[in-house]
Amino acid sequence: MAVMAEILQHPDYVKKHTFWDLRQTGMGLSMGDLKEIVGVLKLYKPRNPNFADRAALLVPGRMNSAIAEVFVAMTKLLPIKYRVFRDQDEAKAYLLS
Repeated sequence: MAVMAEILQHPDYVKKHTFWDLRQTGMGLSMGDLKEIVGVLKLYKPRNPNFADRAALLVPGRMNSAIAEVFVAMTKLLPIKYRVFRDQDEAKAYLLS
């Protein structure tokens, strides 16, 4: 969690959309884990109205996709728009659009 908080405070974070490649990770996250991640993300308050507000989550398989979709639903009120992808080209296209 400390790493996430540090990334959110990096000066370049507001200029670049976020690409999370989760294909090599285990997504065995509980609801408590997801709430903790969302809690850290709630601390991010963009100061610039034209900040990079998109994040693509690239995940393997249907189960991981379902877990990631729960996370996305939990972030609906945050200033960043998270979307789940299973195809890298689609994820990149979303971030470039």
